[in-house]
Amino acid sequence: MATVDKDIWVGMAFFPSINGPYEMQINTVENFYAAIPNYPFDLYFNWQVYPSGNEWLYGQGEQGITLSFSSGGVYSVSVDLVNPCGARGAEMPVWVYNPWDMFMVYPNPTTDFVSITKKSNPIKSTFETSSDQFEVSLFDQRGQEIINRDKADIETTLDLSKLKKGLYYIHIYYKEAVIRKQIKVE
Repeated sequence: MATVDKDIWVGMAFFPSINGPYEMQINTVENFYAAIPNYPFDLYFNWQVYPSGNEWLYGQGEQGITLSFSSGGVYSVSVDLVNPCGARGAEMPVWVYNPWDMFMVYPNPTTDFVSITKKSNPIKSTFETSSDQFEVSLFDQRGQEIINRDKADIETTLDLSKLKKGLYYIHIYYKEAVIRKQIKVE
């Protein structure tokens, strides 16, 4: 007579967690991954995005997916791990932003000072994200830099009181984007 000991898993899959960015720019591509403990059986990974319709999704059914969004906003990315006994899932919020809509430059026109203010991430208080610092430079119409890069987190002010009247260009360097805004000094 022989005795065989074998562990048998019965029941639904373990709860997953999702690894991926909590913020991303529109029209960029990011990877999301369902992290699960070792599981001996095949699983189907059912990914969903809410609200849907403005995203591109590749990898449905797989443990990892690739997403790209064409519109800004707060989205919910979720995954259900499905096996014959049922499903368990997880979700995470993702803030998708357009860097060209992130900054207010005011007043415009101006005579002395101009402020540059960055909109805040609506889910930042809940999740730690990458640095939000940005840099600002001022150029004249010939393309010469008049004010060197100034670093800021949320807001910065440039003193333009010594400049001649005319049009100038503010360059805002935020993550991989360079945003150019025209300003008039009167």
